[in-house]
Amino acid sequence: MSGQPGRSGRKTFVPTADQRNTVKIMAGLGIPEDKICLTVINPQTNKPISTPTLLRAFRHEIDTAQTELNTSVGNALIKAALGERPISGEPIKSDAARVNAMMFYLECRAGWKRGMLLQTGPEGNALPFMYLANKTDAKL
Repeated sequence: MSGQPGRSGRKTFVPTADQRNTVKIMAGLGIPEDKICLTVINPQTNKPISTPTLLRAFRHEIDTAQTELNTSVGNALIKAALGERPISGEPIKSDAARVNAMMFYLECRAGWKRGMLLQTGPEGNALPFMYLANKTDAKL
C-alpha cells in the first residue's frame, strides 16, 4: 500500500497547491490548527488530516503566513494612505479616508496616540494634531 516493497500502510500525505494556499490564509488569520485540519481532506482517506500531519506537511506555510499577511495588508494600507493605486481596484480618493489610514498606521506601528502633542504654537503652547474636513471631501 505504501508504494514500497515490504512496507505496509498509507502513502505519505502530499498537499496540493490549493491546500497550501488555504492553510497559509487560515494560519495568517490566526485560525487554530485543529480548525484548519478540518478543512484539509486527505484524498486517500477522504477524512480531515491530523494536527501532526498538518504541522509536518505545512510547516513553511504555518511559520510564514502571519508575516506575509501582515506585509500584504500593510502594503495595501500604505498605498491607501498615500493615495496610490492598490494591486486591485481604484485608489482611495477621500482625504478623510486616507488620513484615517495614516493615523491607523502611525498608532499601530509608530507609537502615536490620538491627541498626542506634536508641535508648539506661537506662544510655546503644545498643539494637537487635528484633521479638519473641508468641502471638497464630500465631492471625492
